[in-house]
Amino acid sequence: MALARRGQMIASRGTDVWPDGARTARFGFIHALYQSTLYQQLAPARRSELHRRMGERLERGYASAVETVAPELAQHFTVAGDVVRARIHLRRAADRALQRHAYPEAIGHLERALAALAPAALGVSATALPARSRRSLARSRRKSPKASTPSIGSSFRRSSGRSSRNL
Repeated sequence: MALARRGQMIASRGTDVWPDGARTARFGFIHALYQSTLYQQLAPARRSELHRRMGERLERGYASAVETVAPELAQHFTVAGDVVRARIHLRRAADRALQRHAYPEAIGHLERALAALAPAALGVSATALPARSRRSLARSRRKSPKASTPSIGSSFRRSSGRSSRNL
């Protein structure tokens, strides 16, 4: 890339080999302000499309190890407006965080997944939200030293079998 060769705005960060065998060049902005300015100049529709395309390519490239990039996939699909895919990857990211006992991280993923399924946006009651995610969120909050919030009990009570849908 010409900008990287000239050292303007972006720099080469080497190469990666993805699980599907694809070799990719890596680049990074030399300053966060460049990235932020250019990102904000993208039209919202273009920004969404780029995130959708990147998310789809990451899904294909990491099909055999999708859980390793689940947070990135969730972010791409959230910005792209694909709520279904975003919540699938948020759930995967939360499951992986729970396996590592990274409860604050799991809480963040689960809260974002449940927010993506906001009752007002879906036209459903809060009790119809996925029980599995509410139970995981309540367990994570109980186990996390940083998460002693009054909503723990309400998350757990709402999860008590009212919905069989999984997130």
